[in-house]
Amino acid sequence: MEIVYSVVCFCLLLAFAVANPVDEEGPCFDFNANSYIHFTPNNFLNNGSIHYSLKFRTTQPNGLLLYASGRFGDEEALFIQAGKLTYHLFNTSPTGVEGYFGGFFQTRENVDTGDWITAHVYRMYEVEDIFQRRSRDQTGLVVEIGDQVYRYVDYLERDDISIQPTVYIGGFREPLSETVGFFRGQIKDIREAKNKMLFDEPSLNFRSRVGRNCFQFNPQ
Repeated sequence: MEIVYSVVCFCLLLAFAVANPVDEEGPCFDFNANSYIHFTPNNFLNNGSIHYSLKFRTTQPNGLLLYASGRFGDEEALFIQAGKLTYHLFNTSPTGVEGYFGGFFQTRENVDTGDWITAHVYRMYEVEDIFQRRSRDQTGLVVEIGDQVYRYVDYLERDDISIQPTVYIGGFREPLSETVGFFRGQIKDIREAKNKMLFDEPSLNFRSRVGRNCFQFNPQ
């Protein structure tokens, strides 16, 4: 009787696992500060709201993780500068004469530790505010370091954000500044929630120098 009961329980657990599959972690890319990849997914809406997430590890104090731009001057970048994780959003006005309204968010914690760190980037993305008990459009960074979560966000209105679908990872055609250029380290499980997108197959691997073997980590 106990054997029959065990078999039944096992079958039920197996059926539950099949019916409720756990999302597998996305691919891991290895960068040596000499290349980058980009993704241009079909039907990817990159205007207005967005919620990116990715995991990375590095010991380098500077490097570009994610970059995207638009035809009318809008752009955003997630990068490490002087060891701090930074999200910069540049949002031009609709006519270009009223100036711009963007955002600059930077962690107080260092992220160039060689440990895996999870970053969430929000751009006017609707989240549930448990304190005010209502939904709000959130912009900024939420970072998981070890078992701690750090939030650097605001809830300001930003209109007419227009950004092209192409998303660059690990670098761009040119450095963002004298210090922020190609990334050295590893980036994995790159996702975007609004489009339900897992970035797994790059549309470009510049000079074919970005690897997909993350079993070894060479931070030098």
